Amino acid sequence: MAFGEKANLVASGTIVEINVPNQLVHNVPLGEGNIRVAVNCALQGDSPLPIPVKGVLETVGDAIGSQVAWPQDLIVFDDKVKKRETTKEKLAKTLFKTISPTMPKSCKVLYAYAHQVMSKGQTISTNIDEDIFGVKKMVYIFQEQVIAFAEMREIGQSIIIAYISYLFRLVKSQQRDQVIGFMDPARTAHDPRDGNLRSEYITKCLKQTSIDSIFLIPYNPGGIKAFNAQIGRRPRKLPMWIMLSLGLC
Repeated sequence: MAFGEKANLVASGTIVEINVPNQLVHNVPLGEGNIRVAVNCALQGDSPLPIPVKGVLETVGDAIGSQVAWPQDLIVFDDKVKKRETTKEKLAKTLFKTISPTMPKSCKVLYAYAHQVMSKGQTISTNIDEDIFGVKKMVYIFQEQVIAFAEMREIGQSIIIAYISYLFRLVKSQQRDQVIGFMDPARTAHDPRDGNLRSEYITKCLKQTSIDSIFLIPYNPGGIKAFNAQIGRRPRKLPMWIMLSLGLC
C-alpha cells in the first residue's frame, strides 16, 4: 500500500471484503474509490495515513492490526513487492498467530508495537492516580511483560496495576468509586521476608471503608504454596475459600 504515489510503499496489508451498503470504517463512511484494508506491517511507520482517523489512527504505525480506508489507486498488486519484504514484514505474517483472534484491536496494536518497535529492557511508563491506592506512583512495563500479557502467559504486578488503573477510570466515570476500591498488588503480593505486612495492609484498607463497600484484591496463590512448604504441610489440590465479613475487621 502506498502514500502519495504508487512508488512510495509505506505498508503491507490485506483487503477486507464486506458486502454491505454504506460501509463505515471507524464510524466514518468508507467513501467512493476507497477500499477497507487491514494493516499487517509498516514499511514506513512514520508515514501519514492517506485517510487518517483524527486523534486515533494518524500514521501507518498507529494502524498496525487495525482496519482503515485506503484509496484504491494507491494499492499495489505487484509480485515485485515481495522482493522488498523486510524482516519486520516476515514477522508480521506469523505475529498474530500466537494471540487470541478475539483480542481487541488496541491490544493487537500494543502487541505489534512491543515486537516491532520496543527493544529488550525498554519500558512503557504510566502514572497511577493517587485516588486509586492512596499514593501517587509511576509504573514501568517492560517489553517482555507486554508480550506475555498478549500471549496469555503469566503476568506481573505492573500489568495488573495498569489494568486496575483502567478499571478505576471506568468505575469513576460511573460514579461508583466511593463503593468500589482497589488494593495495590505490590502490597498484597506474598513477601517471604515478612508475611505480616500484607495482612496489616489489607486490614487497614478494610477498616477505612464502609461495610457495604466492595474491594478488589489481587491475590497470588503462590503464597499458599510457600506457607505450606514452611510448615511441612502438603498443599491441597484445590484452594479452600473462606468468606469473611467486613463487619469483623
